[in-house]
Amino acid sequence: MQKITDTNFKMREKKRWYIITSLSLIFLCVLLVIFSPENAKTEKQIMTIIVSIDDNNEQFVAHISEKGKKYTKKLLAINRNNVYDLTNIILLVKEYESNGWKTINSNMEIPTLKEKNKFYFYFFMQK
Repeated sequence: MQKITDTNFKMREKKRWYIITSLSLIFLCVLLVIFSPENAKTEKQIMTIIVSIDDNNEQFVAHISEKGKKYTKKLLAINRNNVYDLTNIILLVKEYESNGWKTINSNMEIPTLKEKNKFYFYFFMQK
């Protein structure tokens, strides 16, 4: 009778060990899935760039609001021979895109007859 009880006890202990180990592994897997970096909600960073021509038609003025916390004003050169040469504006946007920003939306406001050469470019970017 002693041998049967010993064998039953060992089998119950072995089953208990398998159950505890299995539950521990399942719990660990659930924790890994829940707290994985892919599931972590990261706050998206937003930036706006508004570009216009200054009052003297001498340079582009870029107003940059980054993440709603930092404001920068950049002056960009204008091609004197062609005020519609927008190369420097494109280079500014490409500079931010190379730093991980993505252009979500852009728009242009066309000048009225009263405001000749007074147009605006709007860029909405996200990281």
